[in-house]
Amino acid sequence: MRHLFKLFLLGALLLALGNGAPQISNNETSVIESGAGKNCTEVTFKTVFSCIYSFGSFMAKMYFLDMKKPSSLKKFRDSCGAVADCMESLECSDNAELPATTTVKDACENIIFLTSEFLPCLTKLDELKPAPECAKDWNPSPDKNGSGEEKKPEELCTTMFGKDNCMKKLIIDTCGESDWQLLLNRFKAAPVLKQCDFSGL
Repeated sequence: MRHLFKLFLLGALLLALGNGAPQISNNETSVIESGAGKNCTEVTFKTVFSCIYSFGSFMAKMYFLDMKKPSSLKKFRDSCGAVADCMESLECSDNAELPATTTVKDACENIIFLTSEFLPCLTKLDELKPAPECAKDWNPSPDKNGSGEEKKPEELCTTMFGKDNCMKKLIIDTCGESDWQLLLNRFKAAPVLKQCDFSGL
């Protein structure tokens, strides 16, 4: 079940990192921020190198992720958390929150959601035979369209759930209305989609 899941993961990363804008705050404590306070340490060359290494390790784990192995999922989520913690340590040098730190945390939140709460639905979607055309053609990445050009804001809004919002019907028919609402709420919270009208969904 690699193709569709990798699309979802890529979308999760880019929805958070797409424009570098911080997520709108709410009253809920995020998964990443639910532990101790800020991970503030003195920023050195070693710290920066460690962050680069952590990010590389995270990307490698995403590529080789085995969705059927709980240990692989745990290592992947832990790796994302390590990247977020590392970015937070860099943030402390200026004593102010960096947009990049917030967006990395947002990306990890999305990934944790996809590899835990939304995982049963992803499994069902990827096991559909034959693969639905909607899922095969769907491109959740907010940065490029089919021709390789940057997507315009209005294009993002009209294609985020596939042609004619076909992913909505596919998810509801396969997983149920509750799973669709879970995914929809994730998209609503994405800063890169803040200009979109979700009222028709």
